[in-house]
Parts: sequence; structure tokens; C-alpha cells
Amino acid sequence: MLFYLFSGKTYAQIAQEYYLFDLNKVLYKVRKLREKLCLRNRRQLAYFALVNGLVDADMISCNL
Repeated sequence: MLFYLFSGKTYAQIAQEYYLFDLNKVLYKVRKLREKLCLRNRRQLAYFALVNGLVDADMISCNL
């Protein structure tokens, strides 16, 4: 999920990628992840993923 957030996809697009037909499930998972990491928004979540090596920025640029 962090990969899709980092690449700038909307919540609806992420739900389609995960075959989740309910957008609220994606919103819930992102909110819980942000709360667990004490982050304010999805931009901070994407930055956290990049800084901590959870997402490879080179891989994102190749897939766009």
C-alpha cells in the first residue's frame, strides 16, 4: 500500500489495485497506519516510507 501512496494514486485507485470494493477499507488502513506511526497526513506517510527504505524511489519513477 505504501508503494501506491508514494506513487500518488488516489484512495479509489488503491482500492482497485487491492480489489477492495469499499473505499472506506483503504481509508481505514491508511488512517490506522498514520496513527501507529504518529503522522499527520499521507504526504508524511510517503516521506516516512522513503526515508526508512520501505519504498524504492527508482522503482516508482519507472512505473509512472
